[in-house]
Amino acid sequence: MNYINTIISVSLVLVAFIFYYFLSSLEIIKNYFIKKLGEEQGQIRIILFQRLTGILFFGSIPAFFLLYRNSSSTIESFLKIQFNLSSLAFIIIFVVTAFFLNYFAARSPENLAIYPQIRSKTWSLSLLILSGLSWMTYLFAYEFLFRGLLLFFCIEELGVV
Repeated sequence: MNYINTIISVSLVLVAFIFYYFLSSLEIIKNYFIKKLGEEQGQIRIILFQRLTGILFFGSIPAFFLLYRNSSSTIESFLKIQFNLSSLAFIIIFVVTAFFLNYFAARSPENLAIYPQIRSKTWSLSLLILSGLSWMTYLFAYEFLFRGLLLFFCIEELGVV
């Protein structure tokens, strides 16, 4: 069996994550934003920069790879949506469980130390929209990299375990 797509996709995931991690955590970039914009606005820009870096390395570059490889069966599998009642039951159970876990964890000191990532004294409508859109796009790109590109290329060549 030819595992080239699996090897390339696993390598791409590894390289994308390494580049994202190191580029988004560079002290030079953090210091630049804080020095140029001040503490509060600098912290906001650092978070947005980290999300945009994730969008680039987790979403855009893997999407170009997927189009470049042009595996029609993989693209069709990725775009095909299958829905049945057992899927709906799992989704409902997952959503309800996640909701209650997050509801009770939201006030814990560990959670409050991390979230919200953007700690602005005043939230304007534009900051709220920018934060929400950047977070949703980052999560979409992250899911695309791991549950899209990696999963579908591995399933195509390795099968379902």
